[in-house]
This record gives sequence, structure tokens and C-alpha cells, in this order.
Amino acid sequence: MDREFFRCDTLNELFNIGVKRAADMLSEIVHRKVSLQIPKIMVSESEEKRLKLGEQFSGPFDGALMVSTISFQNSLNGKANLIFPADKIKKLVALCSAEGIFPPEDIAFTDVDFDVVREIGNIILNCILGEISNLVDLHLVYDLPRVVVYNRIDFNQDIGREKDHSVMILFVTFLIDNTEIEGAVIIDLAVESYRDLLRLLDGIEAGI
Repeated sequence: MDREFFRCDTLNELFNIGVKRAADMLSEIVHRKVSLQIPKIMVSESEEKRLKLGEQFSGPFDGALMVSTISFQNSLNGKANLIFPADKIKKLVALCSAEGIFPPEDIAFTDVDFDVVREIGNIILNCILGEISNLVDLHLVYDLPRVVVYNRIDFNQDIGREKDHSVMILFVTFLIDNTEIEGAVIIDLAVESYRDLLRLLDGIEAGI
């Protein structure tokens, strides 16, 4: 089996297992059927790839964003971000509430909005990172999640300038009651941590 194909296929399977676990947990919490799908995954290892990644990402996410971030360290060092377009947050919060009533999307964000996105981010990101650490027997130490609203992020510039980092982007479709909300997960690893991860995946392949 081609090594690069094995790595991508393994990561893809891990990410999908992670989001399925997250969807099941969210379904239990909100008492509604929640589906999470990953239609596309992109990985960058070089500056050129990061620039192309930023160009592809900036299209559907060109505007204000609400970002839930968890930093982690120990066996791997980096951070994971769950990103939603800010103009969809009110709808997302309503779908996750008992009433399910959509408020106007142009009103100011409340503490409830931040709390809901923080909890969703905590569940999804921990499930994804947990699948990675379980497969390759890693121990990660997590910081508390934080949520920030950005008026605009220039991903083409910001991702491209992280010369000592590798980036994985998972485009995520969030489906509740036939309503779709598109988001993304960005896992930003220090380059040495990314190489460590690849070495561990190669070790799994060698043992098969």
C-alpha cells in the first residue's frame, strides 16, 4: 500500500469516527438527531500548500467567524479550532435549544451563544483529537476551550505565514432537523509534532 495513501486514509477514518462520536453525544444532549459529515479534508506540509489551503478556505468563510479553540501539548503540540460563519451562529444555537426558534441573525451575541459554541467545540474537538491519541497511544494535555469572534480572518496570509506548522482542515457539515450549517475544523500542529504523528502512522502500517 502506498504510504501517503495509507496516512491519508487512516486520518480520514479517524476523523470520521471522531465526528460520529461527537454527533451521537450532541444528539443525546439536544434530544434531536444530529449528523456531522466531513466531505473534504486538506493537509498542508509546505508553505506553498498552506497558501493554496488559505485560498480554498477563504471562499466559503469570507466574513465574520466565531471560533472555538482548544490548545494541547505533551505528546503533540498544537491547537484545534472549530469554525462557524458568525451569521449562522444564531441559527445553530436555536437548533440546539429546546425552543428551536430562529432569532434575528443581526443582533448581538449573548453569553448563551458563546456557551453553546464552546460546548459544541469542546465535544467535537475532543472526539477528533481523542481518536488520534487513542490510535497511536498518545497522551495529550488540553487547555480550557475559548471562543472568539473575528470580524474577518485573512487565512491566505495567516495560514501561509506559519512556516513552522503543518495544518489539517476538515470541512464539516452540521445537520440538525434537515437544516445544514457548514463549518470547519483546523488542526494546527507544530511541524515536529506533525512529523511525529506521521512516524507513528508509519509504524502502524509496518505492523499490519
